[in-house]
Amino acid sequence: MYTYNHILGENIQRKPQKKVQVLLIGLIAILFVGIGLNLLWGNEAYGSNEEVVVVVQPGDTLWSIANENYQGKDIQEAIYYIKKANRLKSGNLQIGTVLHLPVF
Repeated sequence: MYTYNHILGENIQRKPQKKVQVLLIGLIAILFVGIGLNLLWGNEAYGSNEEVVVVVQPGDTLWSIANENYQGKDIQEAIYYIKKANRLKSGNLQIGTVLHLPVF
Protein backbone atom coordinates (compact mmCIF):
# COMPACT_ATOMS: atom_id res chain seq x y z
CA MET A 1 0.00 0.00 0.00
CA TYR A 2 1.27 3.42 -0.91
CA THR A 3 1.21 6.34 1.48
CA TYR A 4 0.46 9.91 0.50
CA ASN A 5 4.14 10.85 0.88
CA HIS A 6 5.24 7.95 -1.26
CA ILE A 7 2.84 8.91 -4.04
CA LEU A 8 3.98 12.56 -4.02
CA GLY A 9 7.63 11.63 -3.89
CA GLU A 10 10.46 13.26 -2.02
CA ASN A 11 11.17 15.91 -4.66
CA ILE A 12 7.81 17.59 -4.18
CA GLN A 13 8.28 17.77 -0.43
CA ARG A 14 11.72 19.36 -0.72
CA LYS A 15 10.56 22.24 -2.91
CA PRO A 16 8.94 24.19 -0.05
CA GLN A 17 12.12 23.72 2.01
CA LYS A 18 14.24 25.09 -0.84
CA LYS A 19 11.94 28.08 -1.21
CA VAL A 20 12.29 28.83 2.50
CA GLN A 21 16.07 28.47 2.31
CA VAL A 22 16.30 30.78 -0.72
CA LEU A 23 14.04 33.30 1.01
CA LEU A 24 16.17 33.23 4.18
CA ILE A 25 19.41 33.61 2.22
CA GLY A 26 17.90 36.54 0.33
CA LEU A 27 16.78 38.26 3.53
CA ILE A 28 20.20 37.76 5.12
CA ALA A 29 21.87 39.21 2.00
CA ILE A 30 19.58 42.26 2.12
CA LEU A 31 20.39 42.70 5.81
CA PHE A 32 24.13 42.62 5.17
CA VAL A 33 23.83 45.07 2.27
CA GLY A 34 21.82 47.43 4.47
CA ILE A 35 24.33 47.24 7.30
CA GLY A 36 27.19 47.81 4.85
CA LEU A 37 25.54 50.87 3.33
CA ASN A 38 24.85 52.28 6.77
CA LEU A 39 28.48 51.83 7.77
CA LEU A 40 29.72 53.44 4.56
CA TRP A 41 27.31 56.33 4.27
CA GLY A 42 25.53 56.44 7.63
CA ASN A 43 27.22 59.59 8.90
CA GLU A 44 26.77 61.42 5.61
CA ALA A 45 23.09 60.57 5.47
CA TYR A 46 22.24 61.52 9.02
CA GLY A 47 24.98 63.98 9.95
CA SER A 48 27.70 63.55 12.48
CA ASN A 49 26.78 62.13 15.87
CA GLU A 50 29.48 64.15 17.59
CA GLU A 51 28.28 66.48 20.29
CA VAL A 52 29.64 70.02 20.36
CA VAL A 53 30.55 71.56 23.70
CA VAL A 54 30.58 75.35 24.11
CA VAL A 55 31.80 77.39 27.07
CA VAL A 56 29.72 80.55 27.46
CA GLN A 57 31.82 83.69 26.86
CA PRO A 58 30.98 87.31 27.74
CA GLY A 59 28.24 88.56 25.40
CA ASP A 60 27.06 85.08 24.39
CA THR A 61 23.33 84.46 24.20
CA LEU A 62 21.41 81.34 23.33
CA TRP A 63 20.50 83.01 20.06
CA SER A 64 24.13 83.81 19.15
CA ILE A 65 25.30 80.30 20.08
CA ALA A 66 22.46 78.68 18.13
CA ASN A 67 23.03 80.98 15.14
CA GLU A 68 26.75 80.15 15.05
CA ASN A 69 26.44 76.38 15.54
CA TYR A 70 23.20 75.53 13.73
CA GLN A 71 23.56 77.39 10.44
CA GLY A 72 20.73 76.66 8.04
CA LYS A 73 18.41 75.42 10.79
CA ASP A 74 15.56 77.11 12.60
CA ILE A 75 17.14 79.17 15.40
CA GLN A 76 14.12 78.88 17.70
CA GLU A 77 14.20 75.09 17.33
CA ALA A 78 17.95 75.07 18.01
CA ILE A 79 17.45 77.15 21.16
CA TYR A 80 14.73 74.75 22.30
CA TYR A 81 17.06 71.74 21.91
CA ILE A 82 19.97 73.52 23.61
CA LYS A 83 17.76 74.40 26.59
CA LYS A 84 16.35 70.87 26.73
CA ALA A 85 19.77 69.17 26.51
CA ASN A 86 21.22 71.38 29.23
CA ARG A 87 18.09 71.52 31.42
CA LEU A 88 17.92 75.30 31.23
CA LYS A 89 14.71 76.88 32.47
CA SER A 90 15.49 80.31 31.07
CA GLY A 91 17.69 81.90 28.46
CA ASN A 92 19.95 83.53 31.02
CA LEU A 93 23.51 82.26 30.68
CA GLN A 94 26.38 82.58 33.12
CA ILE A 95 29.91 83.14 31.82
CA GLY A 96 31.86 79.89 32.00
CA THR A 97 28.81 77.65 31.78
CA VAL A 98 29.46 74.55 29.69
CA LEU A 99 26.71 73.91 27.16
CA HIS A 100 26.27 70.67 25.27
CA LEU A 101 24.88 71.31 21.80
CA PRO A 102 22.84 68.32 20.65
CA VAL A 103 22.76 67.09 17.07
CA PHE A 104 19.36 67.30 15.45
